[in-house]
Amino acid sequence: MSQPGLEIVVAVDCNGGIGREGRLPWHLPADLAQFRRLTTACSLPGRRNAVLMGRKTWLSLPAAFRPLPRRLNVVVSAGGLELRAEEALLARSLSQALAQADALPEIERRFVIGGARLYAAALAEARCGVVHLTRIDADFACDVFFPPLPPAFQVTCCTPWQEDAGYALRFETHRRMSDGV
Repeated sequence: MSQPGLEIVVAVDCNGGIGREGRLPWHLPADLAQFRRLTTACSLPGRRNAVLMGRKTWLSLPAAFRPLPRRLNVVVSAGGLELRAEEALLARSLSQALAQADALPEIERRFVIGGARLYAAALAEARCGVVHLTRIDADFACDVFFPPLPPAFQVTCCTPWQEDAGYALRFETHRRMSDGV
């Protein structure tokens, strides 16, 4: 039996930036709605998805939205983070976070939602097959960046540019192509 897939959800500025000073440097309602749709939609009732994130991503979420509702929240941290069981699961590595999500039969999809180190680890995972990327046509002077996508990932879907809160953005889906394709 094959392992369930792993997906990435990320928004990047024109330089591949994903954060500045420990925060998301933009507020884009269309991007937030896309994120919510992707990470909450399930094909069957009684199912839910898992969102896997690093400690800094967890701490960057507004307290009112922690944990992200209707999703299993798993925080990857090497230590120094205390969580209540009702908030999120705690894992020491991406592989441990995936094992925790895989152990729950109600989990349908697994999404890595940040930060940079966890994105890099996810891209190195053979089971990571999809990257949902929001491309923002602006420079936000970020200090944290999304790692380069490996050549195996190809754009399979791309929306036209649209305006969101005064910025141009588009949604792209990148899929890992198998060898020989």
